[in-house]
Amino acid sequence: MPFHTQLIITILAGSLTFCLALGAAGALIQRSKHSLPPVPVFPGSGFPGVFTKFYTAFFLITFGMSAIAECMMPGEQQLNDVALPGLLLSSALQVLLYLPLIIVYFAQPSQRGEKTTLARKALWCIAGLVLLFIPAAVLQVSGFNDWLIQTTGCPAQQNVVEYMQHSSLSVKITLAFMAVIVAPITEECCFRGCLYNILRQYSSPFLAALASGILFGAIHTSLAQVVQLTIFGIMQCYAYEKARSLWLPIALHMLFNATSVTLLFLCPIPY
Repeated sequence: MPFHTQLIITILAGSLTFCLALGAAGALIQRSKHSLPPVPVFPGSGFPGVFTKFYTAFFLITFGMSAIAECMMPGEQQLNDVALPGLLLSSALQVLLYLPLIIVYFAQPSQRGEKTTLARKALWCIAGLVLLFIPAAVLQVSGFNDWLIQTTGCPAQQNVVEYMQHSSLSVKITLAFMAVIVAPITEECCFRGCLYNILRQYSSPFLAALASGILFGAIHTSLAQVVQLTIFGIMQCYAYEKARSLWLPIALHMLFNATSVTLLFLCPIPY
């Protein structure tokens, strides 16, 4: 097994363990101190918090193991296994697994005290999108990405990028739809709406953002992008705190992925 594969698996397993341990340790400490119970993940909805926590843990463990299995699969086999029916099934399965959390989250009462105008929302999205691209630019210009690739021998891009470059038009369109629509909604609902909220109940916002951000970066199984995606995840936690709603993180995630996909189509990366 290549060194870069071992490294990303270690980061993935370590971040998953960190998240589970942070939540469990925080719950035990809170219980031992007989402190007040945490605010529900979905306040005012009547949705059982214990189910949310077990559901989120189940999802993270299941897809964490799936990501580890993907890492251990040879790259050539990963590319050969890409087919339109499989992508559609994967997308549908992802939505169905997340659907209970998505419905409950967006059905709950708004947590914001004042309404935000459309112009202010647009300004937040533009400013947030610029800020999200700054870490990626710094890592690239500083030479960190090149150093990491040369040192570990890891691929320079995620598997999904290779899929888009070397597949049919129908597969490219499906992948673009998953990246721009499906992934932002489901990932933000899980990582910011649920995981971050759960960890925040039993620790500090900083530790919750750090733990969920590292896991978010690692679960994409790209060592070359893990630092950038970790920073992305942490900044999305801040966006969630700023808006006290998932609309801003989802909008930023959609815009970020849409920009990346558009640049990939206009300026394809040499294989």
